[in-house]
Amino acid sequence: MARRVETFVTLGAPTNTAIATTGSGLELNTLTHPNDLYVGEDAQMQLLIDGEAAVGATITLVREGERYRDADVAQTYTSDVKGNFTLLFTEPGMYWLEAEYEDTQAKAPASKRQGSYVAVLEVLPL
Repeated sequence: MARRVETFVTLGAPTNTAIATTGSGLELNTLTHPNDLYVGEDAQMQLLIDGEAAVGATITLVREGERYRDADVAQTYTSDVKGNFTLLFTEPGMYWLEAEYEDTQAKAPASKRQGSYVAVLEVLPL
């Protein structure tokens, strides 16, 4: 089981150096930089597990202030055969992203491989 919690902070222009993947555990490969998210623009993301596409990962996205509402307002996504998924934000603010993954490709003596990933993303107005 691998767990990862990340926060993205940028001073000046966003770079990809600090957010490069490591090939270990469940990771978010940000095809759209996480500090370059805007309302109305697609955000391309990819999930990797130990450096490989995390096919069929479940992703949940919740906007700030909506966690304790009576209605379920979470957006859910599933990664494709390349581990890719696309987020579309309709309102600015902070978003909580959680991804869960499991398969049977574990190295012995484990029988399954699991990963969880959490990040908070800030989406800017257009």
